[in-house]
Amino acid sequence: MGRKADIVDYRVEVEVEGPPSLNFEVETSHKKVVAEGAAESIERHVDNVLHVRVVPEINAYCSYCGYRWGEDEDSPHNGGCCDEDAKNIPEEDQ
Repeated sequence: MGRKADIVDYRVEVEVEGPPSLNFEVETSHKKVVAEGAAESIERHVDNVLHVRVVPEINAYCSYCGYRWGEDEDSPHNGGCCDEDAKNIPEEDQ
């Protein structure tokens, strides 16, 4: 049998726009400030809101080659995506 899924709840997500910038750290920092301000405004002006929180979107990647991280968060390796990463794979997993 294939995968089955049921809708169990709904939520509203608000995506904020940062300033046009070539500096990723400045843009991300600005987006956090804008998101926090939006969260405060939502709490103040929208009825029937149970909870508002600012949650960062995280893109994990291999520190050696930049390939998208595909393993568990605590894994010391990324499945051997490059030679340097492969050195971190325990012998029992090879």
